[in-house]
Amino acid sequence: MVDKTEIDRLRTIDWLSKCGQPIVRSYAFPHIAVTSWSDANRLCSEQSWETVTEEAGGNLTAYLSSRFPAKYQGVWNKVVRELKPRIDEIVLPKLKERQQEANFDDRVIDCIKWDVLNALMTAHYAECKPPSFYRDIFVVYEDGHFPCGWSGVWPNGDLLVL
Repeated sequence: MVDKTEIDRLRTIDWLSKCGQPIVRSYAFPHIAVTSWSDANRLCSEQSWETVTEEAGGNLTAYLSSRFPAKYQGVWNKVVRELKPRIDEIVLPKLKERQQEANFDDRVIDCIKWDVLNALMTAHYAECKPPSFYRDIFVVYEDGHFPCGWSGVWPNGDLLVL
């Protein structure tokens, strides 16, 4: 049920390898560079970031529930159950390795797993609703950085990136 191409993309990412280095490309959102793991740990735990990520995920589920109930109800949870172990298998070991090097909190790992799950769910439902927030921040991960917060009132403002 899950697109193998999307799973394969997870394998190609050099997770968090460029954190603290200059950001060399533009993203879908204006962004502000975060300079330390200490700041990133704090920012990814803030209520404002949790609100942004929950709102972005809620926008997708509300849309699917109202416009594509047959593709959403009973399917969403099945896909999530299929994806979570794949994320743990592919992404988690790489994150644990980086955690040893960079000494970041487990909260960072939780945030990344949440973002990756939502990016994959967004890709899974792309035929119903064009990808947006989570696919956009997935590119940040592909670049080796960590999207860790939001400055401003969603959806206006800036993505905070280590």
